[in-house]
Amino acid sequence: MKKRVLLLSLMFIMLSVLPVVTFAANQTEMSTTVTYTKSAPAPPPATYEIIIPAAVAMSTQIFAITEFSITARNLSLNDGQTVVVYLDDKTYGGDGTLHLKNSNNDIIRVSMNIWINALGGRTGILPDGIVARFDNNGSTGEYGAFALTALSGDVAAAPPGTYSGRIYFKISIEND
Repeated sequence: MKKRVLLLSLMFIMLSVLPVVTFAANQTEMSTTVTYTKSAPAPPPATYEIIIPAAVAMSTQIFAITEFSITARNLSLNDGQTVVVYLDDKTYGGDGTLHLKNSNNDIIRVSMNIWINALGGRTGILPDGIVARFDNNGSTGEYGAFALTALSGDVAAAPPGTYSGRIYFKISIEND
């Protein structure tokens, strides 16, 4: 009995590893299907440099506007891609302004506006948080020229000292 099981197992293994062959009697033509699969090459990874100033000193004049810009260079993006810079929600002090604090945690609130070329002038931060967008040509008509203005009531009430805060950004590559 062991020999029969072994023999049947060997026959099954031999039949399963043999190529499938078609036999045709009295045929004058036959064909076979040949396939070749070529994968598309992966696009090269996108690269870019976004330049955001490490520090900005605000004007001490009341109602003065302090500006700084976000720019891009060495853009190597794939077709249909843009680099988008967003203002991160953790920038805001809960009231839609940037909070500058001194060592005693006194606060001066700062309004933030951005120059948007497509709109022809200053506007608030765009509702989706976009502050700059760049393609391989450097810009898509929207770019980040920030205008910072300390709220005059806060400046008048604040004790003398140095106040600082952070503006946080998120940067991503997006497809059009």
